[in-house]
Amino acid sequence: MDLLQDEANKRGGKWIIRLKKGLASRCWENLILAILGEQFMVGDEICGAVISIRYQVRFLKNFIKFVALERAD
Repeated sequence: MDLLQDEANKRGGKWIIRLKKGLASRCWENLILAILGEQFMVGDEICGAVISIRYQVRFLKNFIKFVALERAD
C-alpha cells in the first residue's frame, strides 16, 4: 500500500528533489540522518523517505502526513 493511501496520511503529500548522479548518496545520507535525529522539528509529520535511482538522475522523495493548502491572492 502506498504511504499516502493510508488513512492517517490521506491529507498528506510529498516533496520530490531531483539530483544529479554524484549528489544523491550524500543527500540521501543527510536526509535519513536528519529524519532519525529529528532535526526537522515537525513531530511525527514525516512518514517516509524514498530514493529512486534512474540512469542519470536520482530522486529523493520525502512523504509528509499533512499539507496545509493556502490560497494565494
